[in-house]
Amino acid sequence: MKSADVEVIASSKITADSLGTFFNSMHLTNYEWSLKSDKPDEDKEDKKDEEDLDERTKRTSKKIDTIEISHEQELSTLDSFLHQKVSAEATCFARDMANTRGSVATPQWMEERVTELLEKSDATKTHVKEVRILRASQL
Repeated sequence: MKSADVEVIASSKITADSLGTFFNSMHLTNYEWSLKSDKPDEDKEDKKDEEDLDERTKRTSKKIDTIEISHEQELSTLDSFLHQKVSAEATCFARDMANTRGSVATPQWMEERVTELLEKSDATKTHVKEVRILRASQL
């Protein structure tokens, strides 16, 4: 729970495909619902001397913020690695959408989240040919 950033240094004997699978598995295992509202109680009476506390012990999340994999090949240019990376990130996006309660995740909210995602990504330029939003009467 203390680690926020992880760097994996991989041997040159490990293929990019294997590292892609590793990244995908690690990213999906690292999933934590990001929209939950469990906040720590800050008004606890038994606060210890904050100067002596390690910043890492104040973390309330188990999620690793950054996962980096170092390899002799530039992994960000390899299609097999990128496919696994994008696949894991898309799965976590879909999990967040599915875990959001219905009073928040209205059809309009979902449309806005997907539109934001497509605007941030290169998917619309390379892979996504068309996005259609169907209204109730069109269904």
